[in-house]
Amino acid sequence: PVGRMPLKIVKTNCLQEPQKAEVRALEREAFRGEGLKNTAFLDNELNVDRDAPCFYLGYEGERLTAFLTVFFPDRKDGEVNAFTHPEFRRQGRFSALLREAEADLRAVGVAQPVLALEPQSGSGCAALGHFPGARLLRSEYRMSRRGGDVPPLREGLSVAELSPETREQYLAVSQRAYGDEDGSFVDSVMQSETRRGFLLREDGAPA
Repeated sequence: PVGRMPLKIVKTNCLQEPQKAEVRALEREAFRGEGLKNTAFLDNELNVDRDAPCFYLGYEGERLTAFLTVFFPDRKDGEVNAFTHPEFRRQGRFSALLREAEADLRAVGVAQPVLALEPQSGSGCAALGHFPGARLLRSEYRMSRRGGDVPPLREGLSVAELSPETREQYLAVSQRAYGDEDGSFVDSVMQSETRRGFLLREDGAPA
């Protein structure tokens, strides 16, 4: 039990459409005051173990007040994205969901949780204060493209879509970039209905 009511935690590897709607509504409430943009990815298609729980929903009665998701395309770390309704913060809900997620990550061999934190999030920075051993692992930039024609590739460059024929070349580039990539992430991209991969070649060689 935390706060005013027992927190009921529902965990799953696949959200149903009504649950997704609940999560998006909670997300809007949680993001509004701080102008946050790091929306949760509500699919497990790129996780290295798709059978493992990765969505954690915290309910007060029938009301969703906290949510946490973990993205783990490899077993090095699991990226945690979480938010709590502003009226229910500082009552242990995030900590309760994180404990559940940490136990499940250990069970599937994921080394550590990594908290995704937007720098303008005062509530997130305050929550981080409860983890004195936390350290900055990396920073990421959000990219966007606005209008205009895409310039042609310069001479010597070509692009091929990820497919069974280009998989090994694509995987070789991925392994050079990410180390111990075993091919599961690449295969997940190929099997996904919503993602596509592209291989850039320079003078015929994968770049």
